[in-house]
Amino acid sequence: MGWDGYHNRQKYVAEQKSKSWPCNGNTVSVRKHHAEGDEDWFILDIKDPSGALVEAVITMIVWDGGMKKNMDEACGPYFYGCPIEWLDEVPAPLSAYDWRSRRRKIEEAKLCTT
Repeated sequence: MGWDGYHNRQKYVAEQKSKSWPCNGNTVSVRKHHAEGDEDWFILDIKDPSGALVEAVITMIVWDGGMKKNMDEACGPYFYGCPIEWLDEVPAPLSAYDWRSRRRKIEEAKLCTT
């Protein structure tokens, strides 16, 4: 997964939230968005042609100047701005358990210091 140029973060996020796009005969759309620093987190819904939910996934975009990098949680990103409640809302893909475990540990550490 490489970096792509895109110089207007707000415009990009607004475009993603306002549209849906085809993927393997299904339709993908943004259910939720959360911005955290240089990270934009999304829950994406994948629906079949009848409109039934096939799958939901957590993805993120990290921004560095005019460049962006798309990742899903299966990539095991070392970014942790994803809202903790999303981990219970979206079933985890098999390859995401390590990332989710690290994310939960970070949240637990925050709670222990307050």
